[in-house]
Amino acid sequence: MVVLCSGVALAGLGERRIYEQVSPEFKAGYPVFGRKHLSALASDGESAEFASVGAFDGSGESFAFNPYVSTRGGSDWATTGLFPPPLDSQCWQGFEEFSADLSRFEFVVDPGSSAVACNKSATNTVWVRQPDGSFVRASPAMTTATGVSNQTDVVGASANLSHVIISREDPPPAQIVPDETVAGSELFEADASSLRIVANNNEGEQLTRYCDVLLGSESGDAFDAVSQPDASEVFFSLPVNTRSGGTEACGNAIGHPEELFVRLGGEKTIEISRPLLEKGEECSEVPCPEATSRAPAVFQGASEDGSKVFFTTAQPLTGNNEDNSNNLYVAEINCSVGLVGECSPAQKSITSLVQISRDPSPGQAAEVESHIVAMSPDGSRVYFVARGLLSTNENGQKEVAISGAENLYVYNDVNHVTDVAFVADLCSGPERSGGIDDSRCPSTLSESNTSPVNDRRLWSKTESREAQTTPNGAFLVFATYGRLIESGPEADTDSAKDIYRYDVETGGLRRVSVGEAGFDSNGNSSLFDATISGTEFRGSLQEEYELGTRAMTTDGSKVVFMTSEPLSVDAINGEQDIYIWNEGRVGMISSGTATEPDEEPVISESGRDVLFLTSTGLVPSDTDGVGDLYDARINGGFTPSGVAPEECAGDACQGPLSPPEPLIVPGSSNQPAGANLAAPTVVKKVKSRPKARVVKKKKVKAKAKRSLRVHKKARRAIGEGRGR
Repeated sequence: MVVLCSGVALAGLGERRIYEQVSPEFKAGYPVFGRKHLSALASDGESAEFASVGAFDGSGESFAFNPYVSTRGGSDWATTGLFPPPLDSQCWQGFEEFSADLSRFEFVVDPGSSAVACNKSATNTVWVRQPDGSFVRASPAMTTATGVSNQTDVVGASANLSHVIISREDPPPAQIVPDETVAGSELFEADASSLRIVANNNEGEQLTRYCDVLLGSESGDAFDAVSQPDASEVFFSLPVNTRSGGTEACGNAIGHPEELFVRLGGEKTIEISRPLLEKGEECSEVPCPEATSRAPAVFQGASEDGSKVFFTTAQPLTGNNEDNSNNLYVAEINCSVGLVGECSPAQKSITSLVQISRDPSPGQAAEVESHIVAMSPDGSRVYFVARGLLSTNENGQKEVAISGAENLYVYNDVNHVTDVAFVADLCSGPERSGGIDDSRCPSTLSESNTSPVNDRRLWSKTESREAQTTPNGAFLVFATYGRLIESGPEADTDSAKDIYRYDVETGGLRRVSVGEAGFDSNGNSSLFDATISGTEFRGSLQEEYELGTRAMTTDGSKVVFMTSEPLSVDAINGEQDIYIWNEGRVGMISSGTATEPDEEPVISESGRDVLFLTSTGLVPSDTDGVGDLYDARINGGFTPSGVAPEECAGDACQGPLSPPEPLIVPGSSNQPAGANLAAPTVVKKVKSRPKARVVKKKKVKAKAKRSLRVHKKARRAIGEGRGR
């Protein structure tokens, strides 16, 4: 089906999706950057953010990084440059935060009459671009006491960006009194008029003047470390010296364990990673005197509202616990006992501390791996890996956890009922799951911990983890090399990485990366891995709300993923394409004709929109051949009157998920902008894979590397030109 709207032809996809070009036709000859360069899709799919080297659509700058926002109207996507007009007295750095609806954007501004002056400036200020295009302050001007240049990094913020959490290294801002100096990085809370140190004790003294204070944990995990909507709880970690404000040098030596704290409303600090004492025995000192004798604690994540925080430690913190292996704990932060109704931050305390990973057999160790796999924003479900036998339940495949294996578990805390359930065994090496032989783990895997071609990335310190949950954690989507389904229509018989979805209510697993209508041996050729956009557990709003990485809809019914495996007869390009799984049926989002990989899909919460990056012209006016953002939108397209096409209903919305014939004619120089597409050529389908599609991994990877060279050059330029 080809829909003709106001002289513009748009291709019809499965589910009645239609391609819409989100980025503008004119981009000064430069491509649009992908997710790694801060592209994002608003939760409702009505706005998208991206960047380009090119300066266009009102951008006031022309540097290596020019950010834009496109908003969908009745007749088109309208693009606006986010930088203000050039000003002689200041330089605008690329923004580091934006609100979930993409209406507000945060920038760091340096004063100076030139790029050189801005780079040397010892003063900067955080500003926020408002929905009407105006700019307001989000921090005071921060000038270092010594006049030495210092970089301000915004690492977290409230939902409307009125409160920001800033990380800065020595020298400190002059607003901080001279004796409150820092020798490492320090966290600050800021609003339009004030700047406060986060890591203070309850007497207003710095907890440390020599060690780095970090949002979340030293490992970089900071998922929901800033509570929403008002940033009233800030979770941070630091190596504890012998006493508050101690003079010992900081390092990794014994006597400086990393412990976890929370700052409440800028008024009160609580040490979280300590035993919960009885009433009357509460430790009022921060940190508690025995903190230096405890094992380190690692922040794993918090609930969005800040009422629950999850961390791991080998220190036994609950009664009758003799397990000295790594364990997962959850602490609840609420109004102190005896208080009724709402309370101020100063009236909150730790009301419960629970060891989640308790092996029911006395004397047995939990052996929780270093990082959780995923968690729901409401804190009701956490997915983690442990070698201990923490549950005896069967999953949907009638399998149980095995002591010593890399067992994937889910912790459930719903309606005041808690339990730990077994999900599946994961692969840490060739035919190995932890210390157990496992034939479901391919023999082609490696045992490397640094660059694993195995499942270790799901529970190790990495840039991202290919695992996501729905908001309530009822569904988990994740990538694994494990052949988790051995029989039936979704059987996994290859050695490549596949995408699975887990249903917590039924315990059932579904293989997502299957072939369309069983094509390509139902996706079992072993030539190519399937991937989803990885989640980085950082403290930014874009990571918290998965604005650039969301792979699954809120109800768990749809999943978008990428692979170079031709899962559809229409994937004739031998490149990475984008697919959507819809309750068991797979269809293409990509055209299947791109000469370079399509990349970085993100789906809206409802599933109506799938944003992705492609260099192929998917509408006739896109003829420049450089990267653009497109939206494959259900009932999309524009009419002369701005009225959307008639919406589908019932079975008409379901399929087929891919069109029966290739309908896309890539934009080219001999196709004038605005002209209608020529009638599609009907291509006869074949039952077996054409020879042209059998492409070795090395060749495809080489093509992918070539296609990303322009992006890598731009990334280097961004790093070099950040301060102009």
